[in-house]
Amino acid sequence: SDGKTVFSATDFKGAQGEKIEVQGDNGEQLLVPLLDELKRNEYDKDSLLTEKNGEMRYILDGTTVSVKGIDVSGDHGTINWESVAASGVEYAMIRLGVRGDADNGKCQTDPNYAKNVKNALNAGVEVGVSFTSRATTVDEAKEEAQYVLKNIKDYDITWPVAVNVVETAGAAKTRTTDLSAETRTACVEAFMK
Repeated sequence: SDGKTVFSATDFKGAQGEKIEVQGDNGEQLLVPLLDELKRNEYDKDSLLTEKNGEMRYILDGTTVSVKGIDVSGDHGTINWESVAASGVEYAMIRLGVRGDADNGKCQTDPNYAKNVKNALNAGVEVGVSFTSRATTVDEAKEEAQYVLKNIKDYDITWPVAVNVVETAGAAKTRTTDLSAETRTACVEAFMK
């Protein structure tokens, strides 16, 4: 499964209401109930096509209505943004930075952030940014949001600012390992305000 598939009660014996399949902390597949108050998407799964090269397109009435984008970070090295634009990419989500586990959880800028944003914009690729949060308090989440705002103010960011919440599982203990769902949710809400 794609981890986002919604199942109705008729799909599983004993299931009640709609559920979504997600991966648990130990890699197991879980069916989690969807809250009734959550708005459902109206996408037709038959209109989502996967090309031979693995790219996906959403087609309505014979017309592609999706846009092509990529997600990049300093881990991708030097990017030829002219080639990216020529391949039909319309937007890029560029990692701005991360709150580290070391250095007492200091906010750090991705080493290629500024170069990627400038070169993407110069190539005509629209930009959004992401920040990987390891906030353990609401105050840290607010600090992360201010860090992002400070680092995007000089650029024409037209796509969203996304927060990537890091949850860890397994043997490696990090600063967010024992964070409760309530605290994690409060941190994300504080970041987004």
